[in-house]
Amino acid sequence: MKIVYKKSFQNRLREHIEFIASDNLKAAKKLKNQILRKTQSIPDNPYLFRQSIYFGDPQIRDCVFKSCTIVFKIEPSGIIVFGFLNTSKFQLMTMTDTRSHNNSYDDMHPIGRPSHSIAGGGKCKRRQ
Repeated sequence: MKIVYKKSFQNRLREHIEFIASDNLKAAKKLKNQILRKTQSIPDNPYLFRQSIYFGDPQIRDCVFKSCTIVFKIEPSGIIVFGFLNTSKFQLMTMTDTRSHNNSYDDMHPIGRPSHSIAGGGKCKRRQ
């Protein structure tokens, strides 16, 4: 089975790896390799992974790995990997109606973010 990595997945993974690399380059490279190896194992048994909790389609599945969720769709032509979430950051993703976009999964966008950030040196800023 063929694997297709959509831009939405590639961009989110790159952002996550860059964030980790700013602190620990070795750990970032290791995590990226582990995630890519995990996605390459999906075609062996795609129904092994849980049905996505973000979508109602039974063909869309979640591959949970460490604190990350990789969202993919099972299609006759292969596996389409289109979503990446760092669940420890509480980012939820959704997509616009794919029927009007020829099943383009690149239209994913965040629908929720935490009201504060601790990325700035451990200081929390409360939203007022």
